[in-house]
Amino acid sequence: RDGLVRRYSQKQGRGRPSLRYELTENGQALYPSRDGVLLRELLSFLTAEGRSDLVERFFESFWKMRLEDARHRLRGIDAQDRHRRLEVLAEMLREQGFMPELHADEDGLSIRECNCPFPEAVKKTRLPCRLEGEFFESLFDREATRVTYIPDGEPACTYEFRAHR
Repeated sequence: RDGLVRRYSQKQGRGRPSLRYELTENGQALYPSRDGVLLRELLSFLTAEGRSDLVERFFESFWKMRLEDARHRLRGIDAQDRHRRLEVLAEMLREQGFMPELHADEDGLSIRECNCPFPEAVKKTRLPCRLEGEFFESLFDREATRVTYIPDGEPACTYEFRAHR
């Protein structure tokens, strides 16, 4: 009911298939994880080994996939249906671990992300932050201005985009 467990059947020889259960991503999120610490250590290791190029290529690839996903989700939604397009983007950001607040008016658009799902990576490299700004600029085809920034002690990262005139 809460989307925490997924049920599926698995055939095992003769007879009825057995039922199997596994945690969904939402279910796994309820249990402590050290994945973030492991990622930070991996980034430290790669940097110490002189492989910062791999770190940069990884994050560039990651954001390229996010951009392709966003464009795919928005394809088929009328460009004039701004409300629906922002709903789809907000849904995607929530799925990726952000807590977004999107606001659009005649002056432009503002995206406020009230948390960072990559805090350990950001502690090691600010690449995710730079590439996120580029992601939004590519998605909206206009310049983004980051007006608040979590690593600077702000409660959120906020991007603003002026309306096309």
